[in-house]
Amino acid sequence: TVRFFNLPIPCRIHIFDVAGMRIREFEVPSEQTQTLGGMTDWDLKNRDNVPVSGGLYIAVIEAGTLEMAVADNDQLR
Repeated sequence: TVRFFNLPIPCRIHIFDVAGMRIREFEVPSEQTQTLGGMTDWDLKNRDNVPVSGGLYIAVIEAGTLEMAVADNDQLR
């Protein structure tokens, strides 16, 4: 699980692989995410609910006019 915290609410999170393919996208808050005070978890599954392989993923967080990208090269399991 990857935890995103200190998120502006509302916001949208886009997860991409290094090839630029969109892996997952979700809104904070929504019924599908566990949100508590600007915090949500990614269960390391793609939009088809299949676990992703280990590697580098890029998270783009959009909130109004604010946009930032976060990359994590830790092995995901």
